[in-house]
Amino acid sequence: MLGKLLRIVIVTCLVFLVVASDVALGRTTLVQWDWFDRSTKEGKTWWDYVEKTVEDKFGVDFILRPSPDIEVQFPVAMAAGVPVDAVQVSYRSSRAWSESGFLLPLNDYLRESNISLSDFVPSSLPPVTVGGKIYAIPWIADFHVLMLSLDLFEAAGLDSAAAQTWDWNRFLEIARKLTRVDGTGRYLQVGYAADPGVETWWPWFYANGGKFFNADETRAAFNSPEGVESLKFLSQLWNQYKVARADFANLNAFVKGQVGILHTGPWIDNELKGVAPDVRIDFAIFPKGPMGQKTDTDVWVNYRAIPVTTKHPDLAWKYLEWYNASREVKYQVMGSHRSPYIPFYTSKAWLDSLVTQPQRRRFLTFLQSAQLQPLKAGPEWRGTVHDLVVQAILGQLSPSAALKQAEERVNAALAKVDK
Repeated sequence: MLGKLLRIVIVTCLVFLVVASDVALGRTTLVQWDWFDRSTKEGKTWWDYVEKTVEDKFGVDFILRPSPDIEVQFPVAMAAGVPVDAVQVSYRSSRAWSESGFLLPLNDYLRESNISLSDFVPSSLPPVTVGGKIYAIPWIADFHVLMLSLDLFEAAGLDSAAAQTWDWNRFLEIARKLTRVDGTGRYLQVGYAADPGVETWWPWFYANGGKFFNADETRAAFNSPEGVESLKFLSQLWNQYKVARADFANLNAFVKGQVGILHTGPWIDNELKGVAPDVRIDFAIFPKGPMGQKTDTDVWVNYRAIPVTTKHPDLAWKYLEWYNASREVKYQVMGSHRSPYIPFYTSKAWLDSLVTQPQRRRFLTFLQSAQLQPLKAGPEWRGTVHDLVVQAILGQLSPSAALKQAEERVNAALAKVDK
C-alpha cells in the first residue's frame, strides 16, 4: 500500500511539473486526463486521431496524460490548482466529483449547444446532476447482459428468442436443459455461469422489482421481499437446482462450448471476435422475477467533463462538444461503444455493424430499461456487502441474514455520508 501511494505521489508530481513547463513556454495547450492511453493498437489509433484532429481544428497542442490512478491523482491535482482541460470521470467518482467543486457546470454551454440532455438515456444523468446543474456529459454506459450460446440452445432444442421475454421459471427450465453432467457428477456443460457477488445479484434484484435505497437515499431498502427472493433464487440456482457455477464463468469455457448462458457485459463480443469469431451468440437481459414487471439489468456510466482549473473553458467546451460528436469514428476505430447517446444508434457505422454483429441490435433497448447501480456507500457495496452476498449465494448464510447484516452496514455508511 505504501509503495502504491509513493508511486501515485511521484507520478502526480511529475505531471504537475510537465504541465507547469507547458504553461511556462506560453503555448496554448489542451490537456486531457484519461485512464485510456496509446498502449494498445486501437488506443493509439484513436488518440493519434484525436490529437491530429484537435490540433488542426482548434490550432492548439493536444496533450494526453494517461493516469491509471486517476481517482486518486485527479483530486490532488484539483486541490493544487493544476490546469486540466478535460477529464474522463468514472461512475464511482461521478457523484463525488460533481458535488466537490472539481468540475465546471455545463448548463450555460449546453443552452447554446446542439447537444440536448434529452439525447441521453435518462438513467445516465442523475450521478452528474446536482442542484439542477449538470457537470459532465455521459460517454459510455456498461451494463450486465446474459450471453447465449446459440449452438448450445439449438442442440438442446431451445429457441433463444424466449430469452427476450423470459421469467425466472422459464430461465430455470432453459438452464436445466443446458446443464450436462457425466456419470461421475463432473460438469460437462453448465446452464448459467457467473461469479457470485453483488454484481451478479444486482441485475436479478432489479428484475424482481427491487430498489436499493429509499426515495431520498438516506436508508437502505434492499432488505425487502424483493431482495430476499432474488438472493434466494440465486442460491437455489447454485445449490438446489445445480445449474450455476463460477468456475465456468470465463470466455475460454464459453468458447469451448461448456457454457449455455454467461453472465457478462456487452464488451465481451469484441473479445470473442478476437479469439473465436465463428461462435454464434445473442444477448439478453435478466428474466422478470415474480415481483418484477419486466426483464431488467443494471448500468454504470463513465463521463467526460471539464475541470474547474482549466485555463481555457471555452476551448475545453468546444473540445468536449466535438468529442461527443465523434462517437461514430471511435466506434469504427475501437469496434465497440455502448453509448448512452441515443442519436448514435442512427449512425451509419452502428447500423452497418449490425450486419455482422446482430447481437448488438438491442443495446439501446437494454440501456433504456436498465437502472443505475447503487452509488452511495460504495466501499460497503464492494466490501462487506459483497462478501455477505457471496456467502448467501454459496449457501453459507441465509439470504435474509445476509441482507439484514448488509442493511446495517450500508445504513451506518449512509449516516456518515449524510451528516
